[in-house]
Amino acid sequence: PKITWKYLFEVGRHCGLAEPNKGHLAVAEMQSLLSSHRPDPAPVPTSSCSATNIFVLTQNIDGLHRKAMNFWGIQQEDEVKKNKTAPSSKKVPPPLIEIHGSIWEFRCTNCASPVDAADYGLLLDWRRLASEAAGAEEKGNGEQFVATVVEQYPPVCQSCLRVSGGGAKADRGNIRPNVVLFDEMLPIAPLQHLQFINERLKPEVVVSVGTTNMFPYITEPVRQARAS
Repeated sequence: PKITWKYLFEVGRHCGLAEPNKGHLAVAEMQSLLSSHRPDPAPVPTSSCSATNIFVLTQNIDGLHRKAMNFWGIQQEDEVKKNKTAPSSKKVPPPLIEIHGSIWEFRCTNCASPVDAADYGLLLDWRRLASEAAGAEEKGNGEQFVATVVEQYPPVCQSCLRVSGGGAKADRGNIRPNVVLFDEMLPIAPLQHLQFINERLKPEVVVSVGTTNMFPYITEPVRQARAS
């Protein structure tokens, strides 16, 4: 876990101060103007006079699509946490499907409980870590700062500690980002949302950007659109 966290730390702190680029913002703006996820419930000016379902499927874990959607005021229900089963025919999946998870969300490896990053101070605060790491580098002690932080990983689940009464390490879980690492299964909820889109909504137009399309779950919407 400590070696894995060393690399997760590097990913997290580089995401900490990153901002959406023009591509992220353009996609979110299109969703804001045309999709049923718009905050404004007024009718959409389309030829069919009905809103369009526009979804973003991303393999990225950096959270930049979510940040871009927030910028445009797109309402996002956190279905990953609220809904562990496939959406019903009356419930449209969320506008963003982060199929590989997000570096901004955390869970326990033992009890699987979602984690509030604020309970762990600096260790899970990517924005603060990025800012303080940059400040340390300017002062010439960046490597020392990184080494000090990394030495404190992996964080121990506070919920497990309370249940075990601070007992044996075997009763404690480590905290990890809610992302898909190599050889791990995809998270159930986002995968079911994607299946719902493919099987119920039947994609008609797919724009594929910045991916090699090597995975079947990424290419399936393209296949569905081609067949429609």
